Amino acid sequence: MNLLNEWTNYLVDSYNFSDKIKEWDVVLPPVMPSTFGVLFSKVENWAIDYSKVDDYIDKIIENGGIKRKVFCVVLDTGAKSNSKYLQSNFIDLGLDHTGENQPFDEHSHFSHVLSSIIGEHSSGRMGVLKHTQLPQDWFLVTGEKVLSKRGVARYDQILNGFKHALEISKPYLNDGYAVVWNCSFGGFGFSQEISSVLVEAEKLGVIIVCAAGNSSGAGVYFPATHQSTIGVGAISSDSVIADFSSRGVDVDLAAPGVDIWGADHTVTGTKLSSGSSMASPNQAAMIMLMLAANPDIKNKAQLLDYINANVTDLGTPGEDNDYGKGATIMDKYPILITEKPSKRKKKLETEEKIEEEIVKDEPKNVVKPKRKFWNIFKKNC
Repeated sequence: MNLLNEWTNYLVDSYNFSDKIKEWDVVLPPVMPSTFGVLFSKVENWAIDYSKVDDYIDKIIENGGIKRKVFCVVLDTGAKSNSKYLQSNFIDLGLDHTGENQPFDEHSHFSHVLSSIIGEHSSGRMGVLKHTQLPQDWFLVTGEKVLSKRGVARYDQILNGFKHALEISKPYLNDGYAVVWNCSFGGFGFSQEISSVLVEAEKLGVIIVCAAGNSSGAGVYFPATHQSTIGVGAISSDSVIADFSSRGVDVDLAAPGVDIWGADHTVTGTKLSSGSSMASPNQAAMIMLMLAANPDIKNKAQLLDYINANVTDLGTPGEDNDYGKGATIMDKYPILITEKPSKRKKKLETEEKIEEEIVKDEPKNVVKPKRKFWNIFKKNC
């Protein structure tokens, strides 16, 4: 699609947007046209280099590789895609909750969002998680179709999608996987039923990553406003918040979301898109890497502690309504080394054996220290 067509579609969609939001709870905002600078840019998802993903992957490899598998659910305009670039690591578990009886993406939004996670293209790097030195089977991704081919939905459709996402996530949680959901959509209303599912999912350890929205100063979308989610705003390659990106106290982080290269809903098509919808999957993919490398991170609170400890502050110093805490530039993050329980047990057994040998070899005329004082002495030596 050329730039003229992109701008034409954007203007038409913008004109119809106000009518759609009167009828539907969730309406995907008009797709932001590409900037003219992309005509001279190379074909790749620039988020990978910007966020220094490969440096983090090097650390993973140096520290023993992937330590936990990850399952991801993308709730969007499709449960699966026809794109040939989105088949690896995809598992067909999701459903169509829109009533269209068509699980395949006919809008392109789902396909493009999915690209930032699993996209694989011979012309350039598309998916954040695609790396030749990592095992092929460490993650799986599926989709839930909660928005129609027009990019609209009611909250009951979204609710059914979340319920099914939780249902298919539970077996993976029980098998020790980390689970991440990506939600590149939102509305200005609120649903108590959806809230209840999000709370339940968070309690089980599901990490829910949501687009903050494209409302600029009009506020952050639900469910990114929910306490159980991580709201993500969009930045450009020069680390500046995008004009369209929603602002507010519910923005937790900022990630690349301007002129992101990805697949469309056809077999071989690709396109550039901008939006917090693009920032969210880039952030979700980075979180998947963090969870795979650090199995002791069990929930959202622990994850945010890990992220915020080394986050790259952007904009006004400190947390703000534009960037949240900032961006996750991954070369700054350590791999957390935790001694396995079996190793700790073996270490204690070895120490006890050495202690017994020392006591055994002591001269018989030496009064042995009592156990309590001997332990204190050993501990301080």
